[in-house]
Amino acid sequence: MKRQLIGKKFYAVIAFVIAGLICASVGASAGDQIKIYNKSLHKNAAGMKYWYEAKDGFKSVTGIPYESLACKECHATSCKNCHVKSLKAADTRDINTCLKCHERQGTGFAVDTAANELDFHRQMDMGCTDCHVANGHDDVHGDGVVRANMKTEGAVKAKCTDCHEEKADTRSHKIHKGKLDCPACHTNTSISCNNCHLDTYVKTKKKEGAYMPTKSWLMLINYKGKVTAGAAQTLVYKNKTFVAYSPYYSHSVQATAKKCPDCHANEAMKLVKAGKKIPMNPTVNGKVADWKGVIPCLPGSLQWTFYNKDGGKWVPISGGDQPKVQMVNYGTPLTAKQIRILKAPFLK
Repeated sequence: MKRQLIGKKFYAVIAFVIAGLICASVGASAGDQIKIYNKSLHKNAAGMKYWYEAKDGFKSVTGIPYESLACKECHATSCKNCHVKSLKAADTRDINTCLKCHERQGTGFAVDTAANELDFHRQMDMGCTDCHVANGHDDVHGDGVVRANMKTEGAVKAKCTDCHEEKADTRSHKIHKGKLDCPACHTNTSISCNNCHLDTYVKTKKKEGAYMPTKSWLMLINYKGKVTAGAAQTLVYKNKTFVAYSPYYSHSVQATAKKCPDCHANEAMKLVKAGKKIPMNPTVNGKVADWKGVIPCLPGSLQWTFYNKDGGKWVPISGGDQPKVQMVNYGTPLTAKQIRILKAPFLK
């Protein structure tokens, strides 16, 4: 891919100018901007509620209304939630402005920083608005169209090819024939919130200590006709268990794409080929041992261990029913043909 490396100051100016152009295109008045924003996902946070309250969503396990959870507090109800210093666009280039609510991405950045594997764009000192307010679109304020969730068509318009030219003559691109989305190969690992212990969350009203952040594997999942990067979220409430699988873009981009053996006939696929399950998060020597490497979105082949919180310690739940499974954000499991291809060693 062609890298377009632009200086920090230039990016700030570009973000400010683009914001001005967007304002001009939809009407210069603040009132017009507010009308557009009031229909945005940042204002209504509809996506979380949409999937939680779906027929096969987590509410079917808990029975707790979404309005009773602290999740609903992640709404930017005022301009000042993001424009904390002024209404200038440049004020929002600080990624910490976004990470106040987008905590999952913040956790991912922290894990990557500790492992010296920080996202390539973050190494270039790029901020959220460099991609999400650019090229004539504005993912932050929306476009005045009400959408159910983030993966609804048009909700997020930022894409890799806004800045990067896809080289069709690259060997891996030729082999996959456009069937892979960029994140499938160029994402290091996905950040997943595992074992969300709703009993603890309901009691404390805090996310801290109520789940286990996991960032040691990358899931391959189908979305919009391509294989892309995905994640899973496992949840527990009163010993009832639940797993949600979803396409998910962790901002953990690596400049060098994955190698063929990273996905084809890797350790996970060897277990699948042998008819065994992939142990995703078992207890080993008293500690949770998360799987490492690329895994397929194949719910029946992924073995999850669920935990209760007891005196500050995570204790495995023994026995119980199989977890309820939900496919979120329009993702679908890999097909039998895709699994067959992944089982086979890659021929050089």
